[in-house]
Amino acid sequence: MGRQILLSIVDNHPLILQALRQQLQAAPDLVLAYEGSAGDHILKAAEAVKPELFIINTDIPQAENNEVIRFQPIPTLRILRRRYPQNHIILLVNKHLPVLAHLARSLGVQGYILLQDPKMADLPGVIRHVLAGRKVYSTAVPDDPFFLRLPNKGLSDTQINILGAVVTDPNLSYQQIAHLLGISHGTLRNALSQLFQACQVRNLLGALLATQAMGVDQFQFHSSGREVENWGGHR
Repeated sequence: MGRQILLSIVDNHPLILQALRQQLQAAPDLVLAYEGSAGDHILKAAEAVKPELFIINTDIPQAENNEVIRFQPIPTLRILRRRYPQNHIILLVNKHLPVLAHLARSLGVQGYILLQDPKMADLPGVIRHVLAGRKVYSTAVPDDPFFLRLPNKGLSDTQINILGAVVTDPNLSYQQIAHLLGISHGTLRNALSQLFQACQVRNLLGALLATQAMGVDQFQFHSSGREVENWGGHR
């Protein structure tokens, strides 16, 4: 038998875990060394078994036995990248958020697979492509910069993208938000001022709560790019 690769899977969905285990049983070179169910388990896995590859479902709670606080992947990914720069990461995503995909790419995440993607039926194949140095992103995740159209809500594209960035990573500074969205600090300040005034609040947390009350509780982005299949190729 050749070299064995240690894997860590953090996911709290029984059916997904069962399917992943069954696939890995047929791949003796891929060893499931750690299973976790919450965001807090990711760094524990890194310290306990030092896996070469992390498989992380982004739709999990932050802490075990606490479904209220949901996992925020970007801060944990930043820590993984800083402490374990040689390790590989595959994200399993229930619902595509372009801000998350953009930040994942910027952090060198090699795999970004939507749960409804047919690639989920060949997880060992995805893992081997990633271990070979390739990026495997679902077809529905375009390369071009994202933008948003959300009519009849009274908010501009820039304002919604700001909210989407904060939802994806609450630790982003205003400077980081401006850089991520490709806008100037002046544009960001103006957009925030108008957003706060429209929502009658004084900060981003208040704006998030207000927009949820308006029915803008999920930030849907739409790309102008053409979707292209990239299975097995470099991204």
